[in-house]
Amino acid sequence: MTGRCTLILAALVASALAGCSSSTTGPDPTVEARYPERTSPAGVVEKIRAAYVNMDADAYLDCLAEDFILFLNPSDIAQDPSLPEHWGKPTEAAAHEAMFVGGADVQGVTLDFVSAISSWEPNDPGDPMDDEWIRVEDVDLRIELPDDLTIRAAAPIELWLRIDRDQVGANGEILWEISRWYDASEGGCGSCSGCYEAASWGSVKALFLDEG
Repeated sequence: MTGRCTLILAALVASALAGCSSSTTGPDPTVEARYPERTSPAGVVEKIRAAYVNMDADAYLDCLAEDFILFLNPSDIAQDPSLPEHWGKPTEAAAHEAMFVGGADVQGVTLDFVSAISSWEPNDPGDPMDDEWIRVEDVDLRIELPDDLTIRAAAPIELWLRIDRDQVGANGEILWEISRWYDASEGGCGSCSGCYEAASWGSVKALFLDEG
């Protein structure tokens, strides 16, 4: 195990849940997963939740813009300076390929968004396609591994969503996508504020990048 992986795992174990049932398994491969359309910011968030529960990397990546950027929690970077300040969609693809398809041996995933604070961010009054919708979500992500180990991420996230210029729905509906994602940090992230000590979602992804 690399130094980064060891350091991240040590931080995550502090928030891992002990004594989880070993009977939980991944999604039933005989049941076709159904996903909501990305016709609203809320629909994108719900699709992310369903994609994680179904351990479906492609469905998750469909919610991200091609120029997507994840801004990691500065506290994670302070603990592990080898982590970048941010990464893009190719790194997201690598992390989720390792998590859901590779040799990580994930037994199952649960994900809940406990609450949301939303606001509208107009960029160009003459072009509504450039406007963005900001959602601050409280997260409860649990990834079940062998030996009754559950890794938990519970730090809030801030998502910046915009209209997808490259795709429309089956009947021509406007679709939404995530352009920016901020993991909560000690001083807040993006436009949200507050102090958070829970493990971040980005630190979980970084762990699987090392495993991949």
